[in-house]
Amino acid sequence: MDEHKCEWFVTVSDIETVIKKLGIYSPSEQLESENDEKCRDCRILEVVTHILEEDEASTEELNQAFSVYDENGDGFISAPELQKVMRRLGMEEGVELENCEKMIAAFDVDGDGRIDLLEFTRMLENQR
Repeated sequence: MDEHKCEWFVTVSDIETVIKKLGIYSPSEQLESENDEKCRDCRILEVVTHILEEDEASTEELNQAFSVYDENGDGFISAPELQKVMRRLGMEEGVELENCEKMIAAFDVDGDGRIDLLEFTRMLENQR
């Protein structure tokens, strides 16, 4: 078994929290204006699906997303940087540095213990 392979489960509430805090979308505004009978969670998932199905992100969008994590601007996301962002987003996985190291290892192609922009881009492409 690959010691770096992790399985994470994300709830609809987690998704809503992340997209709100990153300023990508404020689902509550649209969800409150919806008049149909769909459940709130279903509408959140539809919004996220729509975002993920959009055409490829522009280079600028990727750089902006990457810079959220690359706090010191060195071109890499380290485990401590990932931990800071995850804590700021209120995500429990970010409490322990070891969890962040495992998450990085899962996508760290060159094995340097950090995520560069190319690895970050590949990680996002794999999520589609």
